[in-house]
Amino acid sequence: MATLQPDDRVPWLTMLYLAGDNKLTEEMVLALQDLVGHPMTESKIVAQLDPSGVGLETQRYVFPGPPGAKTLDDHRDTTFDPVEVDTGSVESLTDFVNWALSYAPIEKKMRFMLVLSGHGGGHSADFLMKDENAQNALSIPELREALTRSLPMLQARTSLDRKFDILGFDACFMSMGEVALEVRDYATILVGAEGMEPEFGWPYRRILAKSMGSGQHPTADELACDIVGEYVTHFSDYDRAAGKSTDLSAIRLENLQPLVDAFTYLVADLQGLTDKEHEQLVLAHWYAQTYKFDQYVDLRDLCTQIPDKIPRLAARCKAVGDALDPSGDAELSKPTGDKALDAANAKKRSCVLKTGCSGFAYQHSYGLSIYFPWAYVSPEYQELQFANANTTKWCDFLKIHIQKTQRKARFGKAVPAFSAPAFTAPHTAAPAVAAAAAEPTRFDRLMAVKEMARATLAQAGGGSGRRAMASSRAASASSTTSPPTATAAAPTAAVAASTAVERAIKQQFLKVLSSPSSHRLDASVDIDTRLKQVIKFLAEADILDEDIPREIGRRFVRSSAVVKGRYDDSKYDDSKYDQSRSPEDREHAIKNLAPTIGKAFLP
Repeated sequence: MATLQPDDRVPWLTMLYLAGDNKLTEEMVLALQDLVGHPMTESKIVAQLDPSGVGLETQRYVFPGPPGAKTLDDHRDTTFDPVEVDTGSVESLTDFVNWALSYAPIEKKMRFMLVLSGHGGGHSADFLMKDENAQNALSIPELREALTRSLPMLQARTSLDRKFDILGFDACFMSMGEVALEVRDYATILVGAEGMEPEFGWPYRRILAKSMGSGQHPTADELACDIVGEYVTHFSDYDRAAGKSTDLSAIRLENLQPLVDAFTYLVADLQGLTDKEHEQLVLAHWYAQTYKFDQYVDLRDLCTQIPDKIPRLAARCKAVGDALDPSGDAELSKPTGDKALDAANAKKRSCVLKTGCSGFAYQHSYGLSIYFPWAYVSPEYQELQFANANTTKWCDFLKIHIQKTQRKARFGKAVPAFSAPAFTAPHTAAPAVAAAAAEPTRFDRLMAVKEMARATLAQAGGGSGRRAMASSRAASASSTTSPPTATAAAPTAAVAASTAVERAIKQQFLKVLSSPSSHRLDASVDIDTRLKQVIKFLAEADILDEDIPREIGRRFVRSSAVVKGRYDDSKYDDSKYDQSRSPEDREHAIKNLAPTIGKAFLP
């Protein structure tokens, strides 16, 4: 297939995916109103809005509209079957892209920008979240899956070997190394904010007036830079008038690898920190620019702070900072007349195309953040490419660092071993005592309790969750002696759990197994596969056994009827939170305290 050159000036198709089934609906309608009547000749904008409120249908719009269009409703696509769409699903996003591409003339070359607008959470599984009337949100791996399905549609429509020119995140916290690495195969440039975005979102009219007016066809680099410049300039007035801070960056995804390599070398040296140097890293982290409850840190700013505390890492930090510094890119971008040299120079450019900030809170923002928690590493984090052992090994280091810097518990025992579940074979013959075996791991024991729940469900006739749970409670109540212990490898059938914690865990598994359709599940993933994945996360998490039942609900069931979300009442209102030992509280904690249970008195 042919390719599109970086300096080709062709029309744009901008695709706006507005996940507004939350408190952002009014601002999104205002953004769409900004597009009404804006002059565009060859470029087009298509949009999908999922509004808040039960029964309100999803709407699609096309700009410019038909001749004489004066209102937003005049731009509505009347051929779209009006149904309520779950914007947090892979299928919904893929279907939107497929529809949007139908507005790209086959005979014309075009550039493509996909903008995802809604609540954002960075690497965590709450992107386009708080869909009030759905049980789903889009995780970053799910976003990657949607882009994997969408890219062949784009290539087939254009007959070009290409990516999306710009992937825009009109959402909070999305300019992260973790997010960028997950999407780099699908887009040329990522545009997003490291920190919070105002609820008004991008100033679309201001961006369009400069970049997509009549007859204007900017390159991808030019449009990305215009978005950053117009956004930061627009919201700088909010800094002066209301004290609000903002930032936005454009990231060259094809230039990420030098940064990843430099950071990998830095992490390798961090693995050898002494206990004293771990304490110094805490201070460097403290001084660096942070976001989202101080759980994300600007990578370049962190690398300016580390050498002050740990001088021997100065060279490694400089290499990371250089990969994030766009100040020398203008010289590297000048054409030399030698295509090979120009191509080599292009690869040397920073991955940061343009970055800007306004306001005191984000003044040390330089374009790209990473996850750097103080007290708790989210178990799902290790699944991301940026963090795992095959790339930077950053997740492994975080676990070591948090363990090294965690304050010792005053009482109790932090994260005690999970007690082995007991099994009762449903035969009349007395059960044989199991042969001695190695102590099962927490993963083995959780899997065993899951199998106990499945056996109880089968004995209750399968389909009724209430009947199964009643059967489970009855079996537990009638069990007066502890049955013989069996390992997780051979749970042929079991109906009883020996401790209150095990019974609570079993009850949660019963909820999942008995009524999967009522929970937040990806239909493409087998229930047992999903359960095993969640069990794997919980087995490795730094949490107490007593907290596992609730975590099953939070990480697997994830239904608003079962577990309240972390951001239910406001966009990010940390005043709502109690400082409990629960992982969702520890995820945004700064004090690294051991999650223990107990009490103490003086005298």
